[in-house]
Formats: sequence, structure tokens, C-alpha cells
Amino acid sequence: MWDIAADGSLKQTLDGSQPIVGTGRGGVQLSGLSRAKIQIPQDPGATSGQWVANNIDNSQQTTAVIGPDGKTLTTITGNKVLDSNGNVVATVGPSNAENTGSTWNCSGNTLTVQISGATPNGSSQSVVTLTRKNP
Repeated sequence: MWDIAADGSLKQTLDGSQPIVGTGRGGVQLSGLSRAKIQIPQDPGATSGQWVANNIDNSQQTTAVIGPDGKTLTTITGNKVLDSNGNVVATVGPSNAENTGSTWNCSGNTLTVQISGATPNGSSQSVVTLTRKNP
């Protein structure tokens, strides 16, 4: 679930999310909470634009890397990388990066965000489609 406040504060609640599965049947399972600040368009009638996010905070997010056999290989919780036995094998710095190469499009009650980012092996893209629920 995503909550976007009028000031651009973004809160992503990831518990209950479906796993992101790759072509080799392995993938990642996200849980926890992440926050960011997004740039709200100046034109209230805008239906698309650049998706600019900064102050990205994944310190309360857990990412489980799942192998093709369905077993968890590695878990990243906050800034700690854990092996399958729960041992800390690495730490990562704060994730206060800025994402400026992404786009958004809104049609009716549907928001689609195409997120582009850098990876150790090049670049990646993911598409998130959200539908507004009435309160």
C-alpha cells in the first residue's frame, strides 16, 4: 500500500506484497516499510511527468532474496545483509539516494510509475501500478 501526502511524503507498506519473481523462478519478497519524498507536480491537472524521489529511507524494509527452489538465500533488513542462517555478512549505508530518471502516469484512479535505476550490472526498470481505493 502506498500513501502519498499532499506535501509529497510517500509511505510504502510492503507487508502482504506478492513476491517479485524473475525468469529463473527466483526473486525477492519485500516486507516492512519504506519512506521517501516525491516531487508533486505544480499543475494540479497534470496526468504524467517525471517521478522524482529523494530522502529514500529503506531502513525498516526487509528484502528476502529467494532462489529458484523457493528457499531464502539472503535477507537484507535495514542496513544488514544476512545469510540463510541469519548471520550478518555485510552492511550497507543509508539509502538516501535520489531517483530522477523515472516517470509517472495517472489515468482515472490508476497511477503507474516506471522506476529506472542503476544496478551493479547496468540499469533496471520496474513498473508499479496502483489503484486508488475509496476510504
